[in-house]
Amino acid sequence: MSPTHTKKDNRRYRYYVSQAVLQYREADAGSVLRISAKTIEDPVIKRLMQYLQSPKELFGTFSHLKLSARKQTSIIQNAKPFVKIWENLSPSRKIDYLRIIIRKIEVGCESINITLSRAGMSQCFLNENPNNEESRNNIDDELVISIPTTLKRCGHETKLIICDEYASKPSSTTTLALNNALKKGLAWNQLLITGQALNLKMLAKQEHVTHRYVSRLIKMAFLSPDIMEAIIKGNIPPTLSVDRLREDVPFDWEEQRQKYGFTQ
Repeated sequence: MSPTHTKKDNRRYRYYVSQAVLQYREADAGSVLRISAKTIEDPVIKRLMQYLQSPKELFGTFSHLKLSARKQTSIIQNAKPFVKIWENLSPSRKIDYLRIIIRKIEVGCESINITLSRAGMSQCFLNENPNNEESRNNIDDELVISIPTTLKRCGHETKLIICDEYASKPSSTTTLALNNALKKGLAWNQLLITGQALNLKMLAKQEHVTHRYVSRLIKMAFLSPDIMEAIIKGNIPPTLSVDRLREDVPFDWEEQRQKYGFTQ
């Protein structure tokens, strides 16, 4: 897959698209044609940070390379503070480190495989500058860590589902927007039930918004109680957004859970 982006309302949306699609070989593209950048990048970073915090995994990585005990200890000791400062690094600095440590990422039906470079990690945690050309041609330089995935049919689209341990979390902006939208939908529905607003047109006029906006948001009042509770608590699937909930909301609660990703 290759990185690309699109713009909408002055916002930039990043995602990865299948190489086969870019090369007009749709028949070879597989089940998932494109993935949002956040969906795949967040789990990869989480898995990498988990790996770097595991002395057992790190020891197993370098044990067969006959490094001295001092060097192996240094790698393990230097990896932990690296994880702690990661969130405070600038985006450009993060990219620099990822280019050194990660060789490639392969997205499959059952797993995301992250190929790491032992030479790259030595460079980061031992301040050793390896011969990059030599390390690229050395099979012993490669190490693969994985993230379990499954494929799920969602309407006409097949989505890649990442296990909960590594799945990306929705942004605070999305969580707040969903909360506000739900509150408005419930409040407006209550105005209609109590007769304080006779219809959607009158309600829109009272609230100083468009009729279309009211008709879309009021659908949230018909969500199942458990979905409402999840939205209020912020326990929502990473793919859920206000735009998705503005679409046709099924009346059947189980169908809602299936559509919006609230089922296991």
